[in-house]
Amino acid sequence: VCRETGLAVVRRVRLEDNGTVRLEEAFLNTTGRPLLKGIWNVTQIVRPFDVYLPADPSAIRSYYLEDPALPDPGQVVEPQGDWSRIRCRSSVCFKFGGIPRAGRVFVARPSGDGSLAFAREFELSAGGQYAHRSAVEVFNSPRFPYGELELHAPLRPIPPGGTERFRQSW
Repeated sequence: VCRETGLAVVRRVRLEDNGTVRLEEAFLNTTGRPLLKGIWNVTQIVRPFDVYLPADPSAIRSYYLEDPALPDPGQVVEPQGDWSRIRCRSSVCFKFGGIPRAGRVFVARPSGDGSLAFAREFELSAGGQYAHRSAVEVFNSPRFPYGELELHAPLRPIPPGGTERFRQSW
């Protein structure tokens, strides 16, 4: 149980024969008061890699515009058909976020003999309230050779003793 929030975090991972990984995360409110929280998780990915989101580039915003401590990353988000691509290729610091049209994201990382790729599908609440106003965030570290992909569940009230869940497939 987290001392700061009073939430217990439970993660269940199921590996399927076809290679799919199912992740279910839950917050259990152990306090005596209702809490407004949303589950999120972070995946660190060694650069270089690209993140593809089913969203127009105008639906993905740079946090540089909201946080003056972040540098201007320049043009990082590009249209890719009906999707957008966020390129994590160098140590340029940036963070982008937004709400895609559908609960999916695709990551491709070139390697010496091809590419490593994975897709994630997750629950998306149309019109839901999200922390940082984003269901998906991409952060590129300036100090370490990786970037981060964050998925957020919508903020929901969790009554005392109540549970909130977030499911995704990889």
